[in-house]
Amino acid sequence: MVGSQSEESGEHDQQTVVLEVCANGVCMKTTDVEAKLDEGNIQEAETSLREGLSLNFEEARALLGRLEYQRGNVEGALRVFDGIDLQAATQRLQATVSEKQTSKKGRSKNDSRPLVPQRSCLA
Repeated sequence: MVGSQSEESGEHDQQTVVLEVCANGVCMKTTDVEAKLDEGNIQEAETSLREGLSLNFEEARALLGRLEYQRGNVEGALRVFDGIDLQAATQRLQATVSEKQTSKKGRSKNDSRPLVPQRSCLA
């Protein structure tokens, strides 16, 4: 988090907190997203996150819900979370986990095999 003082308004003792969110190796400030949430434009805020951080629908909605919750807007967070298709998210996660397990198993077999057959080493 980065804090900066507001000099234009003359409120030197009040700090403006700017949050950053990071996903997929990319970070973005949440000021634009939070402004859209303040206006009630959940879909526009979600689109900003999806485009800015290369997120899918469920990931963007989950992040928006978390932002709303951190801002103290529990009802808003629940509304955002309500828009997530949990079944689709679960299926996507299960597919990802099984792909990772398959690639891990494949690698461990390949890593344990010698690169050169033993017979050719003796000859």
